[in-house]
Amino acid sequence: MSKKNSKQGLLIELCTEELPPKSLSQLSESFSNSIVQSLSQHGLIDEGAQTHSFASPRRLAVLVPEVAAAQETITQQRKGPALQAAFNDDGEPSKAALGFAKSCGVEVSDLEKTTTEQGTWLTFEQTIAGKSIAELAQEALDLAIKNLPIAKRMRWGDSSAEFVRPVHKLLTLHGSTVLPLTAFGLTAGNITLGHRYHHPDALTINHVDAYEQTLEQQGKVIADFAKRKTIISDIANKLAKKANATAQLSNDLLDEVTGLVEWPVGVLGEFDESFLAIPQEALIASMKDHQKYFHLHNKKGQLSPHFITISNIKSTHPQRVVAGNERVLKARLSDAMFFWEQDKTSSLASHQDKMQDVLFHVKLGSVAEKVQRIGKIATFIGKKINADLPTIKRAAQLCKN
Repeated sequence: MSKKNSKQGLLIELCTEELPPKSLSQLSESFSNSIVQSLSQHGLIDEGAQTHSFASPRRLAVLVPEVAAAQETITQQRKGPALQAAFNDDGEPSKAALGFAKSCGVEVSDLEKTTTEQGTWLTFEQTIAGKSIAELAQEALDLAIKNLPIAKRMRWGDSSAEFVRPVHKLLTLHGSTVLPLTAFGLTAGNITLGHRYHHPDALTINHVDAYEQTLEQQGKVIADFAKRKTIISDIANKLAKKANATAQLSNDLLDEVTGLVEWPVGVLGEFDESFLAIPQEALIASMKDHQKYFHLHNKKGQLSPHFITISNIKSTHPQRVVAGNERVLKARLSDAMFFWEQDKTSSLASHQDKMQDVLFHVKLGSVAEKVQRIGKIATFIGKKINADLPTIKRAAQLCKN
């Protein structure tokens, strides 16, 4: 294979402001799949090529191995009219022959005659040069950006470009060669961004194979989403052992936390045991939904007065980080305790009269009237299945309180 068409890895990276953590994995998958599909359709990669996707809070990237520098040059033969239909009795070219020659961009005299078992035909043989990797990679990038599952795009600065977050740098390399692709008013180079705090300076990537290692060792960025997720899981499990407990690592929260950090550092904190008097659903919601903390269970399977959070920086004063997170959680749990105590001052049934004043629908009446309809339907069904009717009626009365 010629050097011109040698196969090397293709790296495309968008450096951005912090991307939405909940959708980061989906954005990365769409970005990678679209680029690979486009390159495959153009014949630049072999079918089933193993692609390496990268996704962190401030980047989307894909590295496709063994990508050709250009499409293969092909020779194409076009078949025109049969010879007897191509010329009249005086040997002058017919309209069919003239039209075929014009469509080929040549004179009739430049056409060849090809004989097959079916007869002799006018033909034209042309050589079609393959498109370069730069041209086809641009098409792939444009399509990948267009197809990203972004619910709401934004603009920044005085540019008309739109994306999920502002884009600051574009990196495209084929082996060690920079491909001058363009997107969002940027021209690609071989410069990427390191960690926002640990390495705020730009990083130069001299070859696609050095991308991941350079980011991790110099830029303090673990760019591989799956690798970062595994590291976070391992950190949480190790910290939980110190508390003689087990970390509760739901996949959704694990994905979200992975989308929030580039250099994960674990923090183990605790809260006052008096807060365990609050229903654990409220405690877990405060930790998981509001603070993105992992909660812990003790050996009895009960909620432990500890939490684990994943920081995006390695602090020189880790105890201050612990104290800060404990202080924030204490405030949240104090609020939960207050509302829990307030709720206990009145029974669930005591809210029933208030439903008269809550409109369900202008043509369907209040919530209280809706509850009456629910009760009638539930009782009707209960009779059919021999259910406990007093319990059904009671459940219907309380269901909207």
